[in-house]
Amino acid sequence: MSTKKDNSIERVPLKVFQQINPLAVIIVKEKSEVIRERLQKRDGRTYNISQIEMMQKEEIESAKDLCTHLNIQLFESSTENIHETIVFLQNQQFFTGS
Repeated sequence: MSTKKDNSIERVPLKVFQQINPLAVIIVKEKSEVIRERLQKRDGRTYNISQIEMMQKEEIESAKDLCTHLNIQLFESSTENIHETIVFLQNQQFFTGS
């Protein structure tokens, strides 16, 4: 997901994910205010909260669509519950070996 110069949202094409062939998708949600601060530090520009909320909503919808198309699992978490993400990863068959 990226934003164009006109602030419209552009999804990464499905073909890219088909080539990557992910085993699952993890969405980590964060408060809009925190995202705005991080983006401002990274990009040097200010985003309004409604724009960030719209982007986060679109990101989640995009992930759901992607997982449906690729028939893979979507796991939604938040930074407040990051331990759940760790447990999810530990319980999956993604990693083999000792």
